[in-house]
Amino acid sequence: MNEEAKKIKFYKAQSWRQIEEESIPFRYMKNRIVLLSVDPYHLFTFWETTEESPLTVSVFDVTYRYFPQYNEIFSFKVENDIGNWYLNGKPSTTYLAQIGKIKEGKFVLVAQSNLVQMPNSSVSTNKICMELRKTRIKKEEMLKEEEMEHAYEE
Repeated sequence: MNEEAKKIKFYKAQSWRQIEEESIPFRYMKNRIVLLSVDPYHLFTFWETTEESPLTVSVFDVTYRYFPQYNEIFSFKVENDIGNWYLNGKPSTTYLAQIGKIKEGKFVLVAQSNLVQMPNSSVSTNKICMELRKTRIKKEEMLKEEEMEHAYEE
């Protein structure tokens, strides 16, 4: 046997332990709302709160805004303290979500989400990007020509 092969240590793999349903909690007892970009036109939000229902989720367009100046796009009431929702958005826009309660006509914040920058929905018109794309296409064409030449040689 090769000397280098003798130096290699072998480790036993850990046996798989079945995860029981009780090990994954139904709730974490934290106030939290998360906002995610699905594609240039859709957002997804999920939340969990320790507050009693009804709650209000507000979504803000914070593109080029300085906090705390928010431009609320829309809000909706939710009856569950745990939930999720798909939302419509616009490309190249930054969004923020808040969940809270309405008390005496005022919004009382329970949790605030992360900022989400929506992706662009069109091809870049940046000259540098366009030149890089042209260079890449030329290289791909050259590689295809070389492959064809090698195919004829064989």
